[in-house]
Amino acid sequence: MNRVKQSGMTLIELMLACAMGTVLLMVLSSVFANGLSTSSRISQQLSFDSHFHELNQFIRDDLRRAGFAIEGARAGAVKWEDSPQTVFVNAAWDCLAYAYEFTDGGTDKVRYSSLYLDENSELILYTKEQNTTELPKNIANACSGGEVISVSSEIQLTSFVVDTSLFPAITIAMSAKSQVNGSEDSSQLNVTVVN
Repeated sequence: MNRVKQSGMTLIELMLACAMGTVLLMVLSSVFANGLSTSSRISQQLSFDSHFHELNQFIRDDLRRAGFAIEGARAGAVKWEDSPQTVFVNAAWDCLAYAYEFTDGGTDKVRYSSLYLDENSELILYTKEQNTTELPKNIANACSGGEVISVSSEIQLTSFVVDTSLFPAITIAMSAKSQVNGSEDSSQLNVTVVN
């Protein structure tokens, strides 16, 4: 019988190629999994940073309006009742209350606002809007009620301290911790009330 030389791979060559392919697939899978993990971690950090920055920006922008009066005759008088200044801070330095006027559909109104940290480390915003002709809100009610404005599933505020010793310059120091990945951030807002 004539033997014809066969071309192709031997069994050993085939087994070596499969083993090398398997190792290569395992390495690529590991690199892909690590990339996904890193991407997820970066996404969580960006979300935390974004929410914390937006919270800071909201506080800064709203607080700048403190004491604003639509008519010059009421300048300096737009504040919570029994508050000595346009911006009130409680004795614990963790509740900030202020008021300002605005126009809503042609009607002059006053917005009474307060910011404070509750027992669950969430930042609470209390707002009450009323006509400028109504009696002002009493400052005794400033640090209760309201809605959570920090995203509690992502941000846990660890501190919220307000300093008005250099009024009209106000300093707010905040620290926060991510509920998702444990990272921490802090900020200091310096706002000057000019109204």
